[in-house]
Amino acid sequence: MNEDSSYPVSNILNPDPTNYLRSDVDPQLLISIPFQSPVKLSGIKFTFREDIDATSIPAIIKLFTNRVSLDFSDAEALVAVQEITTPESGTLIPLKVALFQNVFSCQIFVQDNNGADVTEIGSLELFGSLGENMNMREFKKIKEDD
Repeated sequence: MNEDSSYPVSNILNPDPTNYLRSDVDPQLLISIPFQSPVKLSGIKFTFREDIDATSIPAIIKLFTNRVSLDFSDAEALVAVQEITTPESGTLIPLKVALFQNVFSCQIFVQDNNGADVTEIGSLELFGSLGENMNMREFKKIKEDD
């Protein structure tokens, strides 16, 4: 949400050095990524164009999980699952794995940048694995030895 239609979110999911995501009217961006089955996320990586104005790089990023109807006011008010400050381009940022299990969707809220009118992101990569559903019928109580 709040993407410049000339530089949509699809640009960062299929990286191409000539394409990027840009916010429209202010620095804030809200990106929602749904998954076809539950996943466990372990890391996130942002890259930025080499010629980007450093003030356009995100300064505060809040990550949420499984909040499909999240809007800007919710994202500002709610406590994030994890918060990232001014990511370095191309650096893998570890996520708190215990908090990113059984994820059906991930919401990425760029709350602010470093002072520019708009925010730009070159690419976004999420790292993790497919989540496994626990079948409670297979759950067995462990008996303690006497």
